[in-house]
Amino acid sequence: MARIKKGIFDPPQGSVGNLVFSSRNGVPYVRTKPETYRDAKTPAQQAARARLSLVSSLLRQLKPMLRSGFPETPPGKSSRDLAHRLNAARALHGSWPDLAIDYPNVLVSHGSLAPGSLRSSKLLPDGSLEISWTPSDTAVRMQHGSDRVMVTLLDPEQNQLCFYAGAGMRQDQATTIRVPETLSGDFHAWLSFASSCGRFASESCYAGRFSVCQ
Repeated sequence: MARIKKGIFDPPQGSVGNLVFSSRNGVPYVRTKPETYRDAKTPAQQAARARLSLVSSLLRQLKPMLRSGFPETPPGKSSRDLAHRLNAARALHGSWPDLAIDYPNVLVSHGSLAPGSLRSSKLLPDGSLEISWTPSDTAVRMQHGSDRVMVTLLDPEQNQLCFYAGAGMRQDQATTIRVPETLSGDFHAWLSFASSCGRFASESCYAGRFSVCQ
């Protein structure tokens, strides 16, 4: 049964006969129910499902920062849609059944701003993470020195994400992040930039894998 919540001009949701009504990002859709469903579980199907599962799991961990990292979305698409398309194309390695996330190729942000060139990244004795970069010629030419620095830390094993949306400015060429105690094992780090208004972002740069010794 389909339901109309806000009157006759509101798109229905649910099913009527063999028609299924739904809405995504404010756009109504209608599709027909399949007459039959065959789950052959061929190697190709299982590989496709494994890829979908891995990328979906990664994006669930990154969910709190996706809008900041992927603000430049195509019409009718969400930040998650864009992140999924980009990472499904580049962030997996191996072949089924040995597929895995390739963290150095993961994108935690993407957009039209110039990326920075990573100069160094290291854990300091006090447990802080220091990241330095060289501004690109494009950023210097376009006077993007006031872009915000974004740092993303992810411990996938413990499902712990730490996102710093304002870790400095691009012109600083370095930032130091106090690694929180919630990151108690190995974690990955990425560096990226966003405009002060938040409407634009750069492609992220992988800053490395680090281990916190307790």
